[in-house]
Amino acid sequence: MLFLCSCITGCAAKKETATKQGGLSSLVEEVHQSPAPQQTESTKQKQNSETDATAAAPDAAVKAYSLPELVHSSAADIIRMMGGDYELMPDDLQGCFYICNETVFPQTRFYVIDNSFEHIPAGNGSLAGYEQEIRSMLMNSGIEIDKINTYAGGMEIDGYSAGKRYLDYAEQMNAESFVFGNLGEYLNGAPASSSYSYTDAAHNAKITLHFELTGDYQAKEDFITSQGAFPAYIMAQENPKLELITVSRDDSYPKAEFTVATASSVLAPQVAEDSIRTYAPENVLDGDLSTCWAEGAEGLGYGESLTLVAAEPQTVSTIRVFGGLQSDAAHFRSNGRPTELLAEFDDGSVYRVWVSDELEYGGAPVFLCSGKKTASVKLTLQAITAGEQYQDTCISEISFE
Repeated sequence: MLFLCSCITGCAAKKETATKQGGLSSLVEEVHQSPAPQQTESTKQKQNSETDATAAAPDAAVKAYSLPELVHSSAADIIRMMGGDYELMPDDLQGCFYICNETVFPQTRFYVIDNSFEHIPAGNGSLAGYEQEIRSMLMNSGIEIDKINTYAGGMEIDGYSAGKRYLDYAEQMNAESFVFGNLGEYLNGAPASSSYSYTDAAHNAKITLHFELTGDYQAKEDFITSQGAFPAYIMAQENPKLELITVSRDDSYPKAEFTVATASSVLAPQVAEDSIRTYAPENVLDGDLSTCWAEGAEGLGYGESLTLVAAEPQTVSTIRVFGGLQSDAAHFRSNGRPTELLAEFDDGSVYRVWVSDELEYGGAPVFLCSGKKTASVKLTLQAITAGEQYQDTCISEISFE
């Protein structure tokens, strides 16, 4: 079972009972009016001393809110809560970044995903000269928080605090089994762990408790492979430490609806199997993989484009493209298939979108600037796999969240 340290989730059920007054916007305004205090030289010396290396307590207004509430916030809101002062770091997952401010949110990281920065090396602590561009994107794009990690000494969630052990919470969890994964976490420098997850229905958040495991990882991996779960009695025997608590979005992203499609060129209707097949651009929005848009330019259609328009601005987080004519394997191989597109939004920003060259599979949804509002998306053909019989390049379906 392979788990990347930045993408661990699970499911069960639990409801948070606490209620809050006001909303996030009022919190951000309150914190914005009272930014984090400036560090004096004596404060810096105190924080750098061996006797007191802990960060100052977070602002009272920030403490009034929980991490499950904040997982749906925009990055800009979180940055304002940090008084505009934050550290920006790349994660081990390509295109994933986290921001943190130990004074405001001790031992807590806020993650965003934007594959337009996939060319930046992951996990080496370097932003390769793109730091200012990424900081501008975080503040101006509307990108939303995808996940929050809190470690020992960080914020408590539903009574759980990282740093304590399994038996401290065994009765509270009342769980029979735990997911276990080590390889991905181990390769990314995190401890092997078992995890217990539940849903915070009040905030559409999924909360996962990661317990650090020691000993023979391979034996545990073999056990979970054969049994399908990591039993509670082994958890009780080993009594592992709660190393990390993850809060992630539990509602995915709302589906973005585009209703009108136009194209720079369209292949003329063709007679096929005693019927007439049309290649109109709106075919990519009909939910039918047996229909497609095909460009009508000479050659494979490099630079040809498809534009999708919505009745009102939509929040776009991901794009999934089913390339080629996907009605069957023969038609799929016969026609051209895009493997890379450029997606341009109505504000002029441009992102790369990679397309899987497989039948009936659009690949994992490509994370763009999550939370970006746009009334149109223009998709331009960049890289193409040529068909075995025809030069027409096709797209069967495009979906958005």
